[in-house]
Amino acid sequence: MLPNLRFCAIVQIRLKSMRKAAIYARVSTEKQEKEKTIESQIEELRKFCERNGFLIVREYVDDGWSGETLARPALDQLRDDASRKLFEVVCIHSPDRLARKFIYQGLVIEELKKKGIEVIFLNRPISDTPKDQLLLGVQGLIAEYEKAKILERTRRGRIHKAREKGIVGSVPPYGYNYIKKSREREGYYEINEKEAEVVKLIFELYLKLQSLHQVKKELYKRGIRTRKGSLIWADSTIHRVLTNEAYIGRGYYNRTQSVETETGKKYRKKV
Repeated sequence: MLPNLRFCAIVQIRLKSMRKAAIYARVSTEKQEKEKTIESQIEELRKFCERNGFLIVREYVDDGWSGETLARPALDQLRDDASRKLFEVVCIHSPDRLARKFIYQGLVIEELKKKGIEVIFLNRPISDTPKDQLLLGVQGLIAEYEKAKILERTRRGRIHKAREKGIVGSVPPYGYNYIKKSREREGYYEINEKEAEVVKLIFELYLKLQSLHQVKKELYKRGIRTRKGSLIWADSTIHRVLTNEAYIGRGYYNRTQSVETETGKKYRKKV
């Protein structure tokens, strides 16, 4: 049976007239991934494109990536493909899915706009009017505020826990196991007898050899492996064992802070 050429031609003309669209979705935490928020974002975006006659040519998804940075694989790919004119429209659920920081939102939107690509947010369609640009800015600032508030609450909560209950975090020093929190008690460290013997040996070898490098060589000769199973011990690992005050029952939290220099770079500073 011969195909209906008129029908084929109509379909072809319709496809050519449809605007090519890309959709972008992002979640930043395992909890969000488990709650299927990425799937719900994508589903809403697909329905939006269908209603508005957009032809989706590619979907870009960043699973488990923070909106605090622009260095995300799917977003990088989207920006690269924008330069190749693969699409005319980018559909995103909301501005905070693009970025948490207003300045990052503006940077990407301006970059795409210069390439002739329209950015559409489902929950807040925006135009170039001063009113819409102001609202977009306010949304970005609110997203930054919410993120800062969560980080501050987390920081203060951890400091309180360190003061009241002792242990923050679940990665124990070498020589200990971390026992998870239960209904009866908070999480705590328990001596790992096998690793504890290695800790004693490291101290004995250092007192004898007076060299981190020589201690490392001796551990290799004796076939003693690191916690991750490697025969090669880093000097920094041995140094941490020798200087860790946890072995005398003393621990620290919030001892360092990130300090931004005049060049914009960050480094760790002891306080």
